[in-house]
Amino acid sequence: MERQDRLEADRWPRIQLRDWVRRWAVRYPSNEDAVLKELAGREYMDRGDMDIVIRWKFSADRRWLPGIQRRLDQEPDGWIEELTRRAFASTDDLAALLILDVLAGVGPAVASSVLMANDPDRYTVMDRKALSSLRAWKLLGLASKEATAREWLDYLHACRRLRDITGESLRMVDRALYQADGNTVCPRVLSPPPPRRPSSLCLRGGR
Repeated sequence: MERQDRLEADRWPRIQLRDWVRRWAVRYPSNEDAVLKELAGREYMDRGDMDIVIRWKFSADRRWLPGIQRRLDQEPDGWIEELTRRAFASTDDLAALLILDVLAGVGPAVASSVLMANDPDRYTVMDRKALSSLRAWKLLGLASKEATAREWLDYLHACRRLRDITGESLRMVDRALYQADGNTVCPRVLSPPPPRRPSSLCLRGGR
């Protein structure tokens, strides 16, 4: 993976990658992140905090929301607080994800969202669109298509590598990867698109 990253960094000038990140990231509806700001840096999350993250994660597609909430409702309040506390205190990125994955209804994608909400400088949200973008840049293998615990460390490494190459924040990289959804072409304008039906090139929607 490290050798692949070096080759990709050599192929694409930093200024081009930085421009790509900036132009795609600005198309992300960043106002949706406002609901997460108060969750950053907490020692643990309670049930209400988790509900905020889950609703944010599925704001663009609420089909999965009721089922996830029903399953999480089965967990005692103290257990949610204990596991989030342990995950946030962990210095092991994989362990942090796996601890949260113990909670009913919280798979790797939701767990990564909880970790990002707590520490956006360390974690990113792992989902299909971001994985697609990293595959398009050849920063992940073609087999990396689903948000699974097995892909977590490679995914994080690729995101952090792109952060280091471009000099942009990890959250900005996260937004760009999601919004681009596998498209390596730079949008022509840096400003957000006008309020109209999304095109296939610049998809809108929060996560």
